[in-house]
Amino acid sequence: MEMTFENAIKELDEIVARMQDGSLTLDQSLKEFERAIGLVRFCNETLTLAEQKIRMLGGEEDVHA
Repeated sequence: MEMTFENAIKELDEIVARMQDGSLTLDQSLKEFERAIGLVRFCNETLTLAEQKIRMLGGEEDVHA
């Protein structure tokens, strides 16, 4: 399955729920945290690309206005 922004957000929500319920071992929590960091990076990159595209389509020169 291809990763989408929506899928990443859903998985992040699921990870947070698992971590908050307190049933994970320390090792499991660390693995979940590592996965969450990767998902957050993916989401940030996706949002940055979308912002750049919107600014380009809007005719703005500076992406960091």
